[in-house]
Amino acid sequence: AMGGLALGGQTLNLFSLIGIILLTGLVGKNSILVVDYTNNLRSQGMDRNTALLAAGPARLRPILMTSAALIFAQIPLILQLEEGSEINAPLGWVVAGGMATSTLLALIFVPAMYTIIDDFQNWILRLFRRGTGGPKKEGDMDGGVRRPDEPVEQEAPQTEGQDGQNGRRKRGGALPVGATATI
Repeated sequence: AMGGLALGGQTLNLFSLIGIILLTGLVGKNSILVVDYTNNLRSQGMDRNTALLAAGPARLRPILMTSAALIFAQIPLILQLEEGSEINAPLGWVVAGGMATSTLLALIFVPAMYTIIDDFQNWILRLFRRGTGGPKKEGDMDGGVRRPDEPVEQEAPQTEGQDGQNGRRKRGGALPVGATATI
């Protein structure tokens, strides 16, 4: 972003700060695309490194399309084609420069940080599970979040009221529908 301002010879002003605020959401979106797809692949059973290597190329097209659209949309602001457009030029330079660099960061820096944070999380979990014989595999960055199409695993409900022997009621158990209690 600041490189775009320097390249265009613009100053840091209110419009360039608005461009920086705009960039925070766009850069976050690109990173979320990579991390979310990686987490989905890991929940399907892939290991971390394979999931990261598959997520980059799979999300390259959407990231490049949104980045290119935003950069090309800033060209009229950068070229200052109309009278009075000099005031908006810093916004165009910030968004164009920031999107160009953030596209590379989303595809290179985010997977590297994902690996570092996942290793750190694994190290912390091993520290707290020391002596309990916890798992020795890599961490679980998605926090055990299940996919929407994945069934919920539940224990079979235990029915109270019957002890399983001759149909006698347990003390304090519930009566079956339509039954009467005999004392």
